[in-house]
Amino acid sequence: MLPGLRKKQTYSMIGIDLGSHSVKAIALAKSGKSYKVEGVAEMNLPRGAVTDRQLIEIDKIAQVIKQVKRNFPAKYKYAAAAVSGADVYTKVVQMDAELNEMELEAQIELEAEHLIPFPIDEISIDFEVLGINVTDPSRNDVLISAARTDTIVTKTSCLEDAGMEPKVIDIESHVLARSCQLVLEDEDFDKVVAAIDVGASMMTFAMMNKGESIYSRAQNYGGHNYTQAIASFYNMDLDKAEKDKLANTLPEDYDTDVMAPFVTSAIQHIRRNIQLFCSSSGYSQVDKIVLTGGGSLLPELVAQIESELEIPLVHANPFTGFKFSKDADGKLLSVSGSKFMMSLGLAMRSFTPCQI
Repeated sequence: MLPGLRKKQTYSMIGIDLGSHSVKAIALAKSGKSYKVEGVAEMNLPRGAVTDRQLIEIDKIAQVIKQVKRNFPAKYKYAAAAVSGADVYTKVVQMDAELNEMELEAQIELEAEHLIPFPIDEISIDFEVLGINVTDPSRNDVLISAARTDTIVTKTSCLEDAGMEPKVIDIESHVLARSCQLVLEDEDFDKVVAAIDVGASMMTFAMMNKGESIYSRAQNYGGHNYTQAIASFYNMDLDKAEKDKLANTLPEDYDTDVMAPFVTSAIQHIRRNIQLFCSSSGYSQVDKIVLTGGGSLLPELVAQIESELEIPLVHANPFTGFKFSKDADGKLLSVSGSKFMMSLGLAMRSFTPCQI
Protein backbone atom coordinates (compact mmCIF):
# COMPACT_ATOMS: atom_id res chain seq x y z
CA MET A 1 0.00 0.00 0.00
CA LEU A 2 1.15 3.56 -0.55
CA PRO A 3 2.24 4.49 2.99
CA GLY A 4 -0.25 6.65 4.82
CA LEU A 5 -2.78 6.88 1.99
CA ARG A 6 -5.53 5.17 3.98
CA LYS A 7 -4.46 5.62 7.62
CA LYS A 8 -7.25 6.89 9.90
CA GLN A 9 -5.02 8.84 12.29
CA THR A 10 -4.34 12.45 11.32
CA TYR A 11 -1.11 14.40 11.68
CA SER A 12 -0.23 18.08 11.35
CA MET A 13 1.90 17.90 8.20
CA ILE A 14 3.79 20.21 5.91
CA GLY A 15 2.73 19.59 2.32
CA ILE A 16 5.99 19.44 0.36
CA ASP A 17 5.92 19.70 -3.43
CA LEU A 18 9.28 18.59 -4.84
CA GLY A 19 9.22 20.14 -8.29
CA SER A 20 12.00 20.18 -10.87
CA HIS A 21 12.63 23.90 -10.30
CA SER A 22 11.86 24.46 -6.62
CA VAL A 23 10.56 23.08 -3.34
CA LYS A 24 7.18 24.55 -2.39
CA ALA A 25 5.66 23.92 1.02
CA ILE A 26 2.55 24.82 3.02
CA ALA A 27 1.20 24.01 6.49
CA LEU A 28 -2.46 24.52 7.38
CA ALA A 29 -4.66 24.75 10.44
CA LYS A 30 -8.45 24.62 10.47
CA SER A 31 -10.25 27.98 10.65
CA GLY A 32 -14.00 27.41 10.85
CA LYS A 33 -15.04 25.84 7.56
CA SER A 34 -11.89 27.14 5.86
CA TYR A 35 -8.16 27.07 6.57
CA LYS A 36 -5.44 29.17 8.12
CA VAL A 37 -1.97 29.15 6.56
CA GLU A 38 0.55 28.46 9.34
CA GLY A 39 3.55 28.62 7.06
CA VAL A 40 4.48 28.86 3.40
CA ALA A 41 7.81 28.83 1.60
CA GLU A 42 9.47 28.28 -1.76
CA MET A 43 13.14 27.75 -2.43
CA ASN A 44 14.86 27.00 -5.73
CA LEU A 45 16.68 23.73 -6.29
CA PRO A 46 20.05 23.36 -7.99
CA ARG A 47 19.57 22.73 -11.70
CA GLY A 48 19.32 19.00 -12.37
CA ALA A 49 18.64 18.01 -8.75
CA VAL A 50 15.16 16.86 -9.82
CA THR A 51 14.61 15.68 -13.39
CA ASP A 52 11.21 14.58 -14.71
CA ARG A 53 10.04 14.43 -11.08
CA GLN A 54 12.83 11.96 -10.25
CA LEU A 55 15.06 12.88 -7.30
CA ILE A 56 18.61 12.81 -8.66
CA GLU A 57 20.76 14.64 -6.09
CA ILE A 58 19.24 13.54 -2.79
CA ASP A 59 21.73 15.34 -0.52
CA LYS A 60 21.23 18.71 -2.22
CA ILE A 61 17.45 18.35 -2.22
CA ALA A 62 17.46 17.44 1.49
CA GLN A 63 19.51 20.55 2.27
CA VAL A 64 16.96 22.74 0.48
CA ILE A 65 14.08 21.07 2.38
CA LYS A 66 15.92 21.79 5.65
CA GLN A 67 16.08 25.47 4.72
CA VAL A 68 12.41 25.49 3.71
CA LYS A 69 11.44 23.91 7.05
CA ARG A 70 12.87 26.91 8.93
CA ASN A 71 9.88 28.93 7.71
CA PHE A 72 7.48 26.77 9.74
CA PRO A 73 6.65 26.46 13.44
CA ALA A 74 8.79 23.89 15.23
CA LYS A 75 5.77 21.64 15.89
CA TYR A 76 5.65 20.66 12.21
CA LYS A 77 7.87 17.60 12.01
CA TYR A 78 5.65 15.47 9.74
CA ALA A 79 5.52 15.71 5.96
CA ALA A 80 3.25 14.76 3.08
CA ALA A 81 4.67 14.40 -0.43
CA ALA A 82 3.60 12.83 -3.72
CA VAL A 83 4.82 10.74 -6.63
CA SER A 84 3.94 11.12 -10.31
CA GLY A 85 4.95 10.47 -13.88
CA ALA A 86 5.89 7.18 -15.46
CA ASP A 87 6.32 5.48 -12.07
CA VAL A 88 2.64 5.90 -11.23
CA TYR A 89 -0.43 4.10 -12.56
CA THR A 90 -4.09 4.70 -11.71
CA LYS A 91 -7.19 2.99 -13.00
CA VAL A 92 -10.88 2.83 -12.08
CA VAL A 93 -12.14 -0.78 -12.14
CA GLN A 94 -15.42 -2.43 -11.16
CA MET A 95 -15.57 -4.88 -8.25
CA ASP A 96 -18.34 -6.84 -6.53
CA ALA A 97 -20.15 -4.38 -4.22
CA GLU A 98 -20.69 -7.05 -1.56
CA LEU A 99 -16.97 -7.50 -0.85
CA ASN A 100 -15.79 -6.08 2.48
CA GLU A 101 -12.50 -4.16 2.68
CA MET A 102 -10.36 -7.20 3.45
CA GLU A 103 -11.99 -9.27 0.69
CA LEU A 104 -11.62 -6.37 -1.74
CA GLU A 105 -7.94 -5.98 -0.89
CA ALA A 106 -7.37 -9.71 -1.41
CA GLN A 107 -9.20 -9.60 -4.76
CA ILE A 108 -7.17 -6.63 -5.98
CA GLU A 109 -3.90 -8.28 -4.98
CA LEU A 110 -5.02 -11.41 -6.81
CA GLU A 111 -5.84 -9.50 -10.00
CA ALA A 112 -3.06 -6.91 -9.75
CA GLU A 113 -0.81 -8.67 -12.22
CA HIS A 114 -3.45 -8.29 -14.94
CA LEU A 115 -4.56 -4.77 -13.90
CA ILE A 116 -1.21 -3.01 -13.49
CA PRO A 117 1.53 -2.79 -16.17
CA PHE A 118 4.42 -3.00 -13.66
CA PRO A 119 6.18 -6.03 -12.17
CA ILE A 120 4.13 -6.80 -9.04
CA ASP A 121 7.18 -7.28 -6.80
CA GLU A 122 8.35 -3.74 -7.64
CA ILE A 123 5.23 -1.76 -6.75
CA SER A 124 3.10 -0.55 -3.86
CA ILE A 125 -0.66 -0.64 -4.39
CA ASP A 126 -3.55 1.19 -2.79
CA PHE A 127 -7.26 1.46 -3.58
CA GLU A 128 -10.28 3.60 -2.75
CA VAL A 129 -13.94 2.66 -3.22
CA LEU A 130 -15.54 5.53 -5.15
CA GLY A 131 -19.14 4.32 -5.00
CA ILE A 132 -21.74 2.26 -6.85
CA ASN A 133 -21.21 1.92 -10.59
CA VAL A 134 -23.87 3.94 -12.44
CA THR A 135 -24.63 1.20 -14.97
CA ASP A 136 -24.34 -1.86 -12.71
CA PRO A 137 -25.53 -1.37 -9.08
CA SER A 138 -24.10 -4.77 -8.11
CA ARG A 139 -20.56 -3.46 -8.59
CA ASN A 140 -18.51 -0.66 -7.07
CA ASP A 141 -16.17 1.67 -8.92
CA VAL A 142 -12.77 1.24 -7.29
CA LEU A 143 -9.82 3.56 -7.88
CA ILE A 144 -6.59 1.55 -7.93
CA SER A 145 -3.32 3.42 -7.52
CA ALA A 146 0.12 1.90 -7.94
CA ALA A 147 3.61 3.35 -7.70
CA ARG A 148 7.07 1.89 -7.95
CA THR A 149 8.27 1.11 -4.44
CA ASP A 150 11.79 2.38 -5.11
CA THR A 151 10.36 5.79 -6.05
CA ILE A 152 8.44 5.93 -2.76
CA VAL A 153 11.52 4.84 -0.79
CA THR A 154 13.68 7.48 -2.48
CA LYS A 155 11.21 10.23 -1.62
CA THR A 156 10.73 9.14 1.99
CA SER A 157 14.50 8.79 2.45
CA CYS A 158 15.06 12.32 1.14
CA LEU A 159 12.50 13.74 3.57
CA GLU A 160 14.06 11.79 6.44
CA ASP A 161 17.51 13.12 5.51
CA ALA A 162 16.00 16.61 5.81
CA GLY A 163 14.82 15.88 9.35
CA MET A 164 11.18 15.29 8.41
CA GLU A 165 9.02 12.29 9.21
CA PRO A 166 6.96 11.39 6.11
CA LYS A 167 3.45 10.22 6.96
CA VAL A 168 1.80 10.37 3.52
CA ILE A 169 3.08 9.62 0.04
CA ASP A 170 0.22 10.50 -2.28
CA ILE A 171 -0.22 10.65 -6.05
CA GLU A 172 0.06 14.05 -7.69
CA SER A 173 -3.07 13.85 -9.83
CA HIS A 174 -5.14 12.98 -6.74
CA VAL A 175 -3.50 15.82 -4.79
CA LEU A 176 -4.29 18.28 -7.56
CA ALA A 177 -7.93 17.16 -7.76
CA ARG A 178 -8.27 17.55 -4.00
CA SER A 179 -7.02 21.15 -3.83
CA CYS A 180 -8.94 22.19 -6.93
CA GLN A 181 -12.21 21.25 -5.22
CA LEU A 182 -11.72 24.46 -3.19
CA VAL A 183 -12.24 26.70 -6.23
CA LEU A 184 -15.27 24.90 -7.69
CA GLU A 185 -18.89 25.94 -7.23
CA ASP A 186 -21.69 23.63 -6.05
CA GLU A 187 -23.10 23.52 -9.59
CA ASP A 188 -19.79 22.08 -10.84
CA PHE A 189 -20.34 18.83 -8.92
CA ASP A 190 -22.04 17.03 -11.81
CA LYS A 191 -19.71 18.50 -14.44
CA VAL A 192 -16.56 16.98 -15.91
CA VAL A 193 -13.77 19.23 -14.65
CA ALA A 194 -10.18 19.14 -15.90
CA ALA A 195 -7.62 20.19 -13.29
CA ILE A 196 -4.46 21.02 -15.23
CA ASP A 197 -1.18 21.83 -13.52
CA VAL A 198 1.50 23.47 -15.68
CA GLY A 199 4.69 22.88 -13.72
CA ALA A 200 8.29 23.59 -14.56
CA SER A 201 8.85 20.35 -16.45
CA MET A 202 5.57 18.45 -16.26
CA MET A 203 1.92 19.01 -17.15
CA THR A 204 -0.43 17.04 -14.90
CA PHE A 205 -4.05 16.31 -15.85
CA ALA A 206 -6.65 15.23 -13.28
CA MET A 207 -10.20 14.80 -14.57
CA MET A 208 -12.96 15.01 -11.96
CA ASN A 209 -16.65 14.22 -11.82
CA LYS A 210 -18.91 14.18 -8.76
CA GLY A 211 -15.94 14.84 -6.49
CA GLU A 212 -14.03 11.84 -7.79
CA SER A 213 -10.81 11.55 -9.75
CA ILE A 214 -11.84 9.64 -12.88
CA TYR A 215 -8.74 9.96 -15.07
CA SER A 216 -5.17 11.18 -14.77
CA ARG A 217 -2.17 11.67 -17.01
CA ALA A 218 1.21 13.38 -16.78
CA GLN A 219 3.24 14.72 -19.68
CA ASN A 220 6.79 16.04 -19.82
CA TYR A 221 6.05 19.60 -20.84
CA GLY A 222 6.03 22.83 -18.84
CA GLY A 223 7.57 26.17 -18.00
CA HIS A 224 11.09 24.88 -18.60
CA ASN A 225 10.22 24.46 -22.28
CA TYR A 226 9.46 28.19 -22.31
CA THR A 227 12.83 28.98 -20.68
CA GLN A 228 14.58 26.78 -23.24
CA ALA A 229 12.80 28.63 -26.06
CA ILE A 230 13.99 31.97 -24.67
CA ALA A 231 17.56 30.72 -24.32
CA SER A 232 17.55 29.31 -27.85
CA PHE A 233 15.98 32.34 -29.53
CA TYR A 234 18.24 34.90 -27.85
CA ASN A 235 21.35 32.68 -27.75
CA MET A 236 21.78 32.84 -23.96
CA ASP A 237 22.33 30.19 -21.29
CA LEU A 238 19.42 28.78 -19.32
CA ASP A 239 20.29 30.57 -16.08
CA LYS A 240 20.25 33.97 -17.75
CA ALA A 241 17.05 33.11 -19.62
CA GLU A 242 15.36 32.16 -16.35
CA LYS A 243 16.65 35.28 -14.60
CA ASP A 244 15.53 37.63 -17.40
CA LYS A 245 12.15 35.87 -17.62
CA LEU A 246 11.46 36.36 -13.91
CA ALA A 247 12.78 39.93 -13.90
CA ASN A 248 10.72 40.79 -17.00
CA THR A 249 13.81 42.21 -18.72
CA LEU A 250 13.53 40.34 -22.01
CA PRO A 251 13.50 42.27 -25.31
CA GLU A 252 10.21 43.86 -26.30
CA ASP A 253 9.71 41.47 -29.22
CA TYR A 254 9.74 38.37 -27.02
CA ASP A 255 5.93 38.47 -26.72
CA THR A 256 5.49 37.60 -30.38
CA ASP A 257 8.77 35.77 -31.04
CA VAL A 258 8.86 33.45 -28.02
CA MET A 259 5.87 33.69 -25.71
CA ALA A 260 3.15 33.44 -28.37
CA PRO A 261 4.58 30.21 -29.92
CA PHE A 262 4.92 28.67 -26.44
CA VAL A 263 1.33 29.54 -25.53
CA THR A 264 0.16 28.01 -28.82
CA SER A 265 2.16 24.85 -28.12
CA ALA A 266 0.86 24.61 -24.54
CA ILE A 267 -2.73 24.89 -25.75
CA GLN A 268 -2.10 22.16 -28.32
CA HIS A 269 -0.88 19.86 -25.53
CA ILE A 270 -3.97 20.62 -23.45
CA ARG A 271 -6.32 20.12 -26.40
CA ARG A 272 -4.73 16.77 -27.29
CA ASN A 273 -4.96 15.52 -23.72
CA ILE A 274 -8.61 16.50 -23.45
CA GLN A 275 -9.30 14.68 -26.73
CA LEU A 276 -7.41 11.63 -25.43
CA PHE A 277 -9.48 11.65 -22.25
CA CYS A 278 -12.77 11.90 -24.15
CA SER A 279 -11.85 9.14 -26.58
CA SER A 280 -10.76 6.72 -23.86
CA SER A 281 -13.23 7.45 -21.07
CA GLY A 282 -16.67 7.58 -22.63
CA TYR A 283 -17.19 11.20 -21.60
CA SER A 284 -18.09 13.42 -24.54
CA GLN A 285 -16.66 16.71 -23.28
CA VAL A 286 -14.94 18.67 -20.55
CA ASP A 287 -17.22 21.29 -18.97
CA LYS A 288 -14.68 23.32 -17.02
CA ILE A 289 -10.92 23.76 -16.60
CA VAL A 290 -9.08 24.62 -13.40
CA LEU A 291 -5.58 25.84 -14.26
CA THR A 292 -2.75 25.71 -11.72
CA GLY A 293 1.04 25.64 -11.52
CA GLY A 294 3.86 28.13 -11.99
CA GLY A 295 3.51 27.90 -15.76
CA SER A 296 -0.09 29.11 -15.48
CA LEU A 297 1.21 32.52 -14.32
CA LEU A 298 2.47 33.24 -17.82
CA PRO A 299 0.74 36.33 -19.25
CA GLU A 300 -1.94 35.57 -21.86
CA LEU A 301 -2.03 31.81 -21.19
CA VAL A 302 -5.25 31.78 -19.17
CA ALA A 303 -7.23 34.01 -21.54
CA GLN A 304 -5.88 32.24 -24.61
CA ILE A 305 -6.83 28.76 -23.34
CA GLU A 306 -10.37 29.84 -22.51
CA SER A 307 -10.74 31.62 -25.85
CA GLU A 308 -9.35 28.88 -28.09
CA LEU A 309 -10.83 25.85 -26.31
CA GLU A 310 -14.14 27.61 -25.57
CA ILE A 311 -14.29 25.96 -22.14
CA PRO A 312 -14.96 28.01 -18.97
CA LEU A 313 -11.74 28.33 -16.99
CA VAL A 314 -10.80 29.14 -13.40
CA HIS A 315 -7.25 30.24 -12.61
CA ALA A 316 -6.94 28.62 -9.19
CA ASN A 317 -6.05 30.67 -6.14
CA PRO A 318 -8.19 29.70 -3.14
CA PHE A 319 -5.86 31.46 -0.71
CA THR A 320 -7.72 34.76 -1.03
CA GLY A 321 -10.30 33.30 1.37
CA PHE A 322 -7.77 31.91 3.86
CA LYS A 323 -6.47 33.42 7.08
CA PHE A 324 -2.73 33.69 7.74
CA SER A 325 -0.61 33.40 10.85
CA LYS A 326 1.62 36.39 11.54
CA ASP A 327 4.70 34.53 10.27
CA ALA A 328 3.13 33.21 7.05
CA ASP A 329 3.87 35.11 3.85
CA GLY A 330 0.40 35.98 2.62
CA LYS A 331 1.76 38.21 -0.14
CA LEU A 332 3.54 35.26 -1.75
CA LEU A 333 0.28 33.36 -2.07
CA SER A 334 -1.77 36.36 -3.18
CA VAL A 335 0.59 36.88 -6.13
CA SER A 336 1.43 33.31 -7.09
CA GLY A 337 -0.94 31.06 -5.15
CA SER A 338 -1.76 28.93 -8.18
CA LYS A 339 1.70 27.35 -8.14
CA PHE A 340 1.15 26.17 -4.54
CA MET A 341 -1.92 24.05 -5.33
CA MET A 342 0.06 20.81 -5.15
CA SER A 343 1.54 21.59 -1.72
CA LEU A 344 -1.91 22.80 -0.61
CA GLY A 345 -3.53 19.49 -1.57
CA LEU A 346 -0.83 17.65 0.36
CA ALA A 347 -1.25 19.84 3.45
CA MET A 348 -5.00 19.12 3.35
CA ARG A 349 -4.17 15.50 4.20
CA SER A 350 -3.52 16.76 7.75
CA PHE A 351 -7.22 16.70 8.59
CA THR A 352 -9.68 14.13 7.30
CA PRO A 353 -9.21 11.08 5.07
CA CYS A 354 -9.86 12.25 1.51
CA GLN A 355 -11.54 10.28 -1.26
CA ILE A 356 -9.06 11.83 -3.70
